[in-house]
Amino acid sequence: MTAPFALMAAGAHSAQPALLPPRDHEGLRRLEAKILELPQVDMPVEHAHCDGLYARTIKIPAGVVLTGKAHRHECFFVVRRGRIAVTKGDTVVLLEAGDMLVTPAGSMRAGVTLADTEVTTFHANPSNERDPVALWDQYVIAEPVRALGDQPAMVN
Repeated sequence: MTAPFALMAAGAHSAQPALLPPRDHEGLRRLEAKILELPQVDMPVEHAHCDGLYARTIKIPAGVVLTGKAHRHECFFVVRRGRIAVTKGDTVVLLEAGDMLVTPAGSMRAGVTLADTEVTTFHANPSNERDPVALWDQYVIAEPVRALGDQPAMVN
């Protein structure tokens, strides 16, 4: 099977995509299904709050291939530490500590960490919700699954 994206010149500052990532979420979901067949890695999550804002930080070890979830609203994606190559539209970009992207609503990403990495997403939180499960439901788009008769259904 061909990976949705691969990096050439590992360790170089600029990652060059050997293959472009899939444009649709279906390709990323296929990648995610393959990743889930592999041994899983602990990636601690920290939640921080201030008035009207929620920050979710994930600590990812070096060498991890991962996919993100589609968010309901655009948000900031900040690399706080490390290096990570991520999909951005139909390209792959290399991000380092201090780099920031705007994640458009509805988009998904795949990535691979090139060093121990911490990334934080920042979300508007006008209700000042603090419960991580409620926040997940509020910000993440439910994934379609196939039900009986091959009709799409939604699950969180």
